[in-house]
Amino acid sequence: MISLNAESFPQTLKFPTLIEQSQRQQAGAELSLTAYYQTHLLAELNHEEGVTSRSLESDRNALRHWEKHTDSPPVGAVTPAHLEQLRDGMKSQGCRPATINKVWRECRAMLAAAADDGFLSCVPKLEQRRRGKKISCRLCKEPPTMQRQLITEEELERLWLACRYATYPSGGQFPAPLLWRVSLVLFWTYGPRTLDVFSMRHSENIRLRDKLIKFTAQKTQKLQGLPITPIVDQHLRSIKGHAERLFPGFNYTGSHLVRERRWKPGYYTTWRKEICAAAGLVEPVLFKNFRQRVVTKYDAIQRDLGKWIAGHFIPGVSAQNYALPTDEIRHAICSAPVPECFYQIG
Repeated sequence: MISLNAESFPQTLKFPTLIEQSQRQQAGAELSLTAYYQTHLLAELNHEEGVTSRSLESDRNALRHWEKHTDSPPVGAVTPAHLEQLRDGMKSQGCRPATINKVWRECRAMLAAAADDGFLSCVPKLEQRRRGKKISCRLCKEPPTMQRQLITEEELERLWLACRYATYPSGGQFPAPLLWRVSLVLFWTYGPRTLDVFSMRHSENIRLRDKLIKFTAQKTQKLQGLPITPIVDQHLRSIKGHAERLFPGFNYTGSHLVRERRWKPGYYTTWRKEICAAAGLVEPVLFKNFRQRVVTKYDAIQRDLGKWIAGHFIPGVSAQNYALPTDEIRHAICSAPVPECFYQIG
C-alpha cells in the first residue's frame, strides 16, 4: 500500500486542466486550421492504423480549398461566415455540390478535433429553419442521384473491347489492356472496392493453391476471403510476373486539372477518358456499379450473401473477422454464368 503524508502534497494546489484549457483557448485565437492540422493532428494520423495515403491527400486537398477560399482565420475564430466563404468560393470555381460537401466534411472533422482539444468551443455550422425548428445542413444541397441500371453483359463486352485503348499504366512487364481486363474479371465476379483491387499483392492476397483471394478491406477492416473460380485462376496466372503487386503501376487515381485544362494520368482518368469513352455506353459505368450488381444479384439468391461477397460492413464479430467463404458462397460464385469475353485469356 502506498502511504501519503502531508509532505506528499504541495503547499499550493493547482488545476492543470483549467490552466491548459485557458492556454489552448488562447492558442486557438492564433492557430490557423492548417497549422493545427500540421502540429497536432498529422503526427497522430501517421501513426494511426487504417489511415491511408489517400485519406491524407483528402485532408491536404480540403486544407488547400480552406486556405484559398477563406481568410484562413484562427480555429478559435471560425464562424458560419467562413463556411459561406468556402461554399461560395468553390462554387465560383465550378466545383460540384458533392465536392463542396466532401471538402467541408474533411474541414469539419479537423475543427471537431480542435474543439475536443480545447482550441475552440464548438464547430460552427450553417443552419436553416424548417417549421420553427433549426436543423443543421450541408453547405450545398446536392441533386438526388439517379440509381443506375445494373451493368449488363453487353455493356461488359463493350468495356472489355475498349480496354485496348488503355494507356495507363505503361512501361511495365504487362501491357495496360491486359491488366485492365484482368481487373474487369475481378470487378465483375466479386464487386470489390477499387483500392482493395489495385493494392493486392501476389504473395499476400492471392493463394492459387488454396483457390482463395484473401485480404483486409481497407475501408471497413473486414477480413475477406473469396473463392477463386477456374476462369479467375487463369486470368490471375496470366499476369503473374516479376512484380510483387498484382497490378503494378496503378499508383495514382488521376484527376482533371481545371486550370491546366487537362487530365492528370491515373486509373480513374484512364477508366473514364479512355475505356468508358471508347465503349460508347449510354450511361457511364463507375467502379461502384460493379459492386451494386454483385450485391443485387447474390442478395436475390440468399439474404446478405451479396453484401458478404462485396465486403460490406456486417454487424457481428464472426461476420467481420471470419474470412473463409462458406460452401454456399463458394457454390454461388463458382456456379455463376461466365461472360463470353472472359474466355479470352492473355
